[in-house]
Amino acid sequence: MRFGVSVHPLHGPFYLSQTLWRSRRRRRPHAQTYHGTLPGWRCPHDHRREDTALECARRERNRRAAG
Repeated sequence: MRFGVSVHPLHGPFYLSQTLWRSRRRRRPHAQTYHGTLPGWRCPHDHRREDTALECARRERNRRAAG
């Protein structure tokens, strides 16, 4: 949550703010996730659709082939 105040001695668009606490991202416990895989490699992302996971693996394969 962010908390901010306007500073009156400083004229113009000045605003001070501070983060009071940061909440962690909530994961959806029942959401199905997919990971693209290659030999010796597993995609670190949590994809919600299988086609996006396969696309991620394809991009990684192309990156390895180019380098």
